[in-house]
Amino acid sequence: MLYNNLSKTSLKVSKISLGTMMFGGQTSEADSLKIMDYSFEHGINFFDTANSYNQGESEKIVGKGLKGRRDEIILATKVRGSMGKNPNNAGLSRRNILSAVDASLMRLDTDYIDIYYMHAPDNDTTIEESLETMSTLVKVGKIRYIGVSNYAAWQVADMLSICDKRNYIAPIITQNVYNPITRGIETELVPFLKAHDVGMVIYNPIAGGLLAGKHKPGQPAENTRFANNETYFNRYWSDENFAAVDKLTQIAAECGLSILQLAMKWCAAQESVTSIISGVSRLAQIEQNIASIEGQPLDAETLLKCEDVWRSLAGTRFGYNR
Repeated sequence: MLYNNLSKTSLKVSKISLGTMMFGGQTSEADSLKIMDYSFEHGINFFDTANSYNQGESEKIVGKGLKGRRDEIILATKVRGSMGKNPNNAGLSRRNILSAVDASLMRLDTDYIDIYYMHAPDNDTTIEESLETMSTLVKVGKIRYIGVSNYAAWQVADMLSICDKRNYIAPIITQNVYNPITRGIETELVPFLKAHDVGMVIYNPIAGGLLAGKHKPGQPAENTRFANNETYFNRYWSDENFAAVDKLTQIAAECGLSILQLAMKWCAAQESVTSIISGVSRLAQIEQNIASIEGQPLDAETLLKCEDVWRSLAGTRFGYNR
């Protein structure tokens, strides 16, 4: 397993992090714990969850899987999503962050969280209130580092400016969707993160399974995110993306790879990527994802071919010209 330094720290995190969104839902507790064991035994030291994943069930299972190795795991969870019918049990208000972190600590059965993400923007709360509260959590030791998820470059820029002016503790890592057919963040966010030394963890490296080669135009495969999740369907399901998948499949075959291996190796080759979240529901998936980044990295010619596919897909969007 490869490791990268978390930006602005000497903390080392595995190039693949284990995503646990399916734990306690599609994936049973017993199978989830087996996945955690395998991941840890094969060098993954970075586990990612959220309070809203299956309404806290993911955190409970992750807490059980941490037993006996908490000090060896970099643990990330998130706050923002709704945790019930009470309208105040959501968002990034001071009230919700303070109550949510204690609830997460209890479910995870730990004294601290290594990285605590603001899961998505909350337009009903000032960012100053959220950042002050998160900064306080670092100072009292409940969390070690602050992260943000699904924020645009201008929003992260505002945060860093506010933290600098008000002497708050600033976020050091962001989490965003990124893969060979979803690269809109390259125009502004990626160069911004590089300029300000902010790390990036990515999710959806295989586009929710589209880059695994198991979906065909017309009908999603059963028991997958596309069959049950409108967000994923709207994000990826298009004729243009299927055409790009066909081209990438051909490029992969020329290299003796599956399209999944090509996608994972492409993500691993990106300098801006600190870690790749592998969100899995079965043990076989984490096995193949770990194996996919081992061995020879993609050569420059293959990366250029992938670049051509993206330029064709993006067209004039995101600053590209045909």
